[in-house]
This record gives sequence, C-alpha cells and structure tokens, in this order.
Amino acid sequence: MKKISLIFAVFFVFLAEVCNAHDLATDLGIAMFNVPQGADIAGMGNADAAAWNGFSSNNPAAIAFELPGNTCKNAGAINWGTINFKNGPTIDFYALSGTRKFGQDFITVTGTYFASDTGTMKDGFESRFRPCRNLDITWARKINENLFFSKDELYFGANAEMGKSEMNFYYRDWRNKRKTAIQSKSDSMGGTVGLLYKINKVHFGVYWNRVWEKSKERDVVFKKKETYRSHSDKFRLGASWQILEGTFIAGDYQFLNIDGTKEHQFFTGVEQKVIDPVYLYAGIANHNPTCGIGIYFPRGGFNLAFAKMDEMKKHFGTGKLVTALFFFSF
Repeated sequence: MKKISLIFAVFFVFLAEVCNAHDLATDLGIAMFNVPQGADIAGMGNADAAAWNGFSSNNPAAIAFELPGNTCKNAGAINWGTINFKNGPTIDFYALSGTRKFGQDFITVTGTYFASDTGTMKDGFESRFRPCRNLDITWARKINENLFFSKDELYFGANAEMGKSEMNFYYRDWRNKRKTAIQSKSDSMGGTVGLLYKINKVHFGVYWNRVWEKSKERDVVFKKKETYRSHSDKFRLGASWQILEGTFIAGDYQFLNIDGTKEHQFFTGVEQKVIDPVYLYAGIANHNPTCGIGIYFPRGGFNLAFAKMDEMKKHFGTGKLVTALFFFSF
C-alpha cells in the first residue's frame, strides 16, 4: 500500500481516563508506516529497502531497476489488502500504479484509497476510517555504473506525496444508539529520496521519508474545534542477496521519529523458488511472522501474502493483514 503514513492527532477530551490520545496517534502512525506496499514484500518480512520490485518497494530508486532482458517501457500494478483488527475496524485499501520509461528516466504515479467499517475498541468506544486518499508521483533513473567495481550500478529516486484522511470516533448513549464524539480530518504532504546500489547479486538500499500533516479536530460533545500540526520521519537501510538462482534474502533496519517518539525496528525475509514459476515467501516484520506465495510470468505476476501486525495492539488488538498484488508490463 503506497505510503498511507498518516498521523492522526486524536485528542480525547472526555475520554482522557480510558484512552491515551498521544499513544493512539503515535501507534497509528507506526502502523501506517509498516503497511507493506506489495504482497511479495509483505510475505518476505516487509524488507523493502533493497528490493528489486519497484511496485513493492517504498525506496523510490527501485522503480528504475530493470531485470536483465526487460525491454518494456510500460508497467502497471493493482494492489489490494485488508487489515482485520481483533478489537477495532477492518481497513480495506486499494492502490493502482502505472510506470512509464522515458529514455533513462522512469516515472510512476500511484493512487491509494482506503476506508474501514466501524469497529469497537478495547475501551468500548468505536472508530471508523472514512474514505481516505493518497497520490504519489515518483521519478528515478540509473545515475552511474562501474562506479567502484566492474558492472556495479547505482540508482537514485525521489517522490512527492499528498493525502487526505478522516477518522471518526463514536460512543453509545443510554439508548445504545451510536453518537459521534470526535471527527478528525487530516491533510498531509511529504516526500522520499532513496538510493539503490547493485553489485553482482547483492543490493544495498537506503531511503528517507518525511511527512508533514495538518489535522483538524471537532469535538462534537463539547462543541470544540482544534487544529494540530505534526511531522514524521522514516529512515530505512537494507541489503539483499541472490544466494542461489531461486533463493533471495533481504534484511532492513528502520528508524522512525513521530513527533519525538522514536522507534528502532528490524525486518528480514526470504524468497524461495519451489518450481518454476511458483515462489514462496517467509519472514519476520518487526517481530511479527509473515508468509506468502508468488507466481511469475515473463510479463507480469501475482502475489498473495499474510502477516500479523501488533503496532495497534493496545488500542485495537492484533491485526491480521491479507494483501494481493497483480503486476504486468508491456
């Protein structure tokens, strides 16, 4: 899912005794940062900094990396996913990506949409993501080769993103009717820069993402309105290695800084060919298990993955992610 890293500054005035608003907003930001972009990456532990598939990596430099013999100038991808929380909403997301090659330059445009049903939180209150949208434009190209060694390659990429999101919180009155408590609307802007270095069958990748967000809160109960501003940073550093023809491993370190709350996380996974064209994935994403399957063809493929997410465990319980990716080129 393409960068729905939206930080919701939710401040519960009358819920202060039962919910820590700062913790919820921070944990939600971490969870959104850790939603994988593609099912192959999701299956192999969400280690995407040095991944070869540009549709699945949040490293913008990856879209310029071409497999040997690829002469296609156009590519596209359709991504679908759902996150089901034990005590919270079920979030469904959809993303559509298109890439065009212009000489040595690659341009990708990605649109993402996500929303949820209404789910009951651990504290008894209810929450719902209203329709949220994100637009991302990425440019990348190979900037050098034979830089340090024979046949090595260096890629650079950058992108800009903007999004709109809305989240509502509800309570039940004495007649058990659902009433709106808080309405939160956010506008976000951000960008990412990244490098991907390839030497033989080893890749090294690094990227940095920053998001600025403005949130408007409306307290329906006490008839108050507030505006909050926040920013977040995500830094990823990783490596991958094609050990054998059908065995690919990857590992990442991630540093998050969400309005002063800092997290250090690790991701690792493996892709293993079973029989052409079927591949299996397994990994650990921030100490949560992942698995998946992929089927590849000369001009495209399909991936399906499952992963657990515990970033929102305090508020929504453990989340179960199921995601699928279909990609093609021509």
